[in-house]
Amino acid sequence: MWILRWWNSSQRWLKKLKIWKKKYIVLHSKVDVVVDIIKKLVDFNTNYSNKLEAKSEKDSQVFAKLEEFQFSIKESISKASLSNQSSVSQESSSQLISTIETNIKAELALIIELVLRLPMNIPHAR
Repeated sequence: MWILRWWNSSQRWLKKLKIWKKKYIVLHSKVDVVVDIIKKLVDFNTNYSNKLEAKSEKDSQVFAKLEEFQFSIKESISKASLSNQSSVSQESSSQLISTIETNIKAELALIIELVLRLPMNIPHAR
């Protein structure tokens, strides 16, 4: 009789153990999913931060070149020394405009590059 009780008791424990094992497996798989998501988020954040830093550095170089361009235009205008003349000849104004136009065309590529670097895929804040 005691063997029968022991057998029934052990069967109940085995059933409970199987239930706990199933719950453990389900819980463990959910934890694995959460861990994978966290790893992917950390990797994405690291990659995004590195790309953002590189982009910021390139953008600052572009801005530095644009500042140089602005200075060169000011220098070209000051070299024309229009203020010393009582009248402006067509030749000197054409030369000044041509110089400015050449500088603008040479540096326009930097502006286009900067505009094309602007992020197009930024997630919208909600």
